[in-house]
Amino acid sequence: MALVTVFGAGAAGTALAIHLARKGEDAVLWGSEHDAAVLGDLTEKRRHPALPERLPDELRILGPDDLEEAGAHAEIAVLGANSAGAGPLGRLVAPALGGARLAVSIAKGLQPETLERVSAVYARELPSIAVVAMSGPSLAAEIAEGLLTAVAFACEDEGACKEAAEAFRSDRFLVSTTDDVVGVE
Repeated sequence: MALVTVFGAGAAGTALAIHLARKGEDAVLWGSEHDAAVLGDLTEKRRHPALPERLPDELRILGPDDLEEAGAHAEIAVLGANSAGAGPLGRLVAPALGGARLAVSIAKGLQPETLERVSAVYARELPSIAVVAMSGPSLAAEIAEGLLTAVAFACEDEGACKEAAEAFRSDRFLVSTTDDVVGVE
């Protein structure tokens, strides 16, 4: 069991945090000021307004003022910004990630200004952490509901890719691994 912190309380990040907590991982969901519109529902109602499922009681929810706590003991950081927000999120969380070994990028697309792949942006912002790219097809609502989902994890570091995959893999969340990061992204 790994301590997994999901940075970004959008629907996709929240759905993955629900999955990880339901699977038995020590999961934390951290929301930034960009997630302010949903943080109240997450903490008070234990629901994300865009998702059908309640948050498991075991899932810890932290807000913008709790960044240090969210990152301090994280072993795996799930980075839930969209492609345009990848650089800012990476820079924001980097100082808080004390012992994280892995970062899992869940964004689709390319950086709007530079056309860089999101995993490359995170690799630049988090140089001492192996970055794993995740790709579906998957929908946040289906992940939250626990419907059968298959994804690919990609990283040039085979060991890092397998470690990240193991944290996510379950009988309802199938994960294949590859070193073809460009192909997956």
